[in-house]
Amino acid sequence: MTITTTGIGFSLLALGLAFCGARFFRAFQKIGGARAGNTIGVLLSLMFFSNALTVGILGAAALFFARDSEMLFRFLLASDVPLLLTAVLGVYLIFYILFPSASPWPAVGAVSLLGVAVMILTVITHPRPFMDASGGIDWNTPRILSVLLSYLIFIHIASPLIIFAHSFLHAPSREVKIVSLIQVVLASAGIITIAVRFLLPTNPVLDLVRTRASDVIFAGIGLTMIAVFTLPPILVRKSARMHGLKSS
Repeated sequence: MTITTTGIGFSLLALGLAFCGARFFRAFQKIGGARAGNTIGVLLSLMFFSNALTVGILGAAALFFARDSEMLFRFLLASDVPLLLTAVLGVYLIFYILFPSASPWPAVGAVSLLGVAVMILTVITHPRPFMDASGGIDWNTPRILSVLLSYLIFIHIASPLIIFAHSFLHAPSREVKIVSLIQVVLASAGIITIAVRFLLPTNPVLDLVRTRASDVIFAGIGLTMIAVFTLPPILVRKSARMHGLKSS
């Protein structure tokens, strides 16, 4: 195993996404699950789990096969499948929540075609990822693949951004508004990071800087997701104990 910034950053991000998915699924169960007629919770959970799988595949590749270009390519190709699933789920959820009377299938079909095009182009161009001097993984994708891949990633990040922005504006609970706002900020940071990493012109010096910077940002997003769903319950319990001590 080789410790790379990409391996650490993507692994922490995958853990944070999986943590969010588990929390949302638990909340979904508490309100009655599918028997209550609420499918949003399970679809949202699946979207987070699928996203975690996408990032986790790349994180595992960056940790265990950092010096094996062919294995990195295979993991990159494998990650396209859950990436497509995440994007499709996100688009479907947007229509399900915001536009329930409109058919989601034309948009789902368009996203599916984009995902298939990314997978085919990945096979045809056969990029050779490598560990660069920054200690991170340069996925070394050709320009056309970088552009199409960034579009697909934008869709799968923009979906939760739109969903949580809607939640922030309409949720009656202050706690839900805070969590939604944090998710919006994190998703926005992810979109900016992907744009910088994949869409800016290539440059030997710039590539090293943005690889390291994006890995650090992804790690920060993952840690923030974990903290958002971990610290509030701890603080509530601590406050309750302190209140009990004062009362006694």
